[in-house]
Amino acid sequence: MLAGTAGGRSAPPVATTGYATFVPETGIHLLRWSVKVRFGTVPVGSDARLCARPECGRTATSSLTYHYASGAVWVDPLPPERDPAGYDLCEMHAARVRVPHGWRLLDRRERSAP
Repeated sequence: MLAGTAGGRSAPPVATTGYATFVPETGIHLLRWSVKVRFGTVPVGSDARLCARPECGRTATSSLTYHYASGAVWVDPLPPERDPAGYDLCEMHAARVRVPHGWRLLDRRERSAP
């Protein structure tokens, strides 16, 4: 996976940093890189899933899917596996989802008690 990408969607990096460590017992050089995005740092090659919104870079907490023919949009908790038909969203962007006139929005995330 390339630096700053999440499931094929790009999150533009602000800067990359890295260092190499030599492990004498194994004779292996370990390369450790991270990508600094707008709202934090994500290790390259990690399984962190980022928000699909351009320039966001926050960790995804929800998944948006839709069915065009029925005019329905679903916001669900983030599934363990990436769905190629879904869009991973952070908490802020999931809360701001708006749908076109005549479409239905079903927010199926669990709400915490006040």
